[in-house]
Amino acid sequence: MEKQYDIYEYITVRIKYSLAEDCRKCYESFGWETLQERISNEGKKLQFRRRRNISERARLMEQQRVMENAMARVEHYEQQRELIPVMICIFVGLAGAGVLAYAIISLTQDRLVPFFVFQVIGVALCTVPVPLKGWLTGKRKDVYAAEIAEQKQMIEDACAKGQEILQAEVRRGQP
Repeated sequence: MEKQYDIYEYITVRIKYSLAEDCRKCYESFGWETLQERISNEGKKLQFRRRRNISERARLMEQQRVMENAMARVEHYEQQRELIPVMICIFVGLAGAGVLAYAIISLTQDRLVPFFVFQVIGVALCTVPVPLKGWLTGKRKDVYAAEIAEQKQMIEDACAKGQEILQAEVRRGQP
């Protein structure tokens, strides 16, 4: 069996876990077939291949670029939506660490009452960020909802146009 690598083009995409399945479906609507899916540090790494001999390749690539740009904007909006809750949680955790440090200083000065008070407050502040992030993220769920919905509509439109181009290609190829 001889493999002909020159008749295919290949692409590798890195994307967040939450968008990986939508991304895979979008690329498949542009004629790409999934070769491999891997989990990486930033999310998922998807590898695709597609035949090179597409007559309307320029139009297909134009719609693919529209889809890729919209997908990048969706990813950006989702990161922005989570940025403030993460920063607040980091600040609360650091405040808890500072209170714990002050509790240790109180212990070294043989002041046991402030030590126990600040120890309880510090431990509470250090454990609060875990549920706080989920709560704050839920509160900010609607911040970029309109922009994300608009970009997802652009993605769907580009994918539909890509499928139309591929179907026209198949009809022309068949006698």
